[in-house]
Amino acid sequence: MKTCIHNRQNEKSKIMAIAIKAIPTLYGEDAIRFREEIERVDRENDYRPERDITQDPRYAMMKKILSKAKLF
Repeated sequence: MKTCIHNRQNEKSKIMAIAIKAIPTLYGEDAIRFREEIERVDRENDYRPERDITQDPRYAMMKKILSKAKLF
């Protein structure tokens, strides 16, 4: 039984690479139109509120750690 498993593993190890499917690529006007649509959807669905990261307690902790390590 061990030889059977061993043979299967040998067969698998002979495979050098797995074929990768081609990725469709857009060019010209199609690419421009696709990119504009992505940007429009991104703008319309961006609901993140603006915030000041320097007011975040984690930011203050990070600055303290970095200053002790003399990196900031």
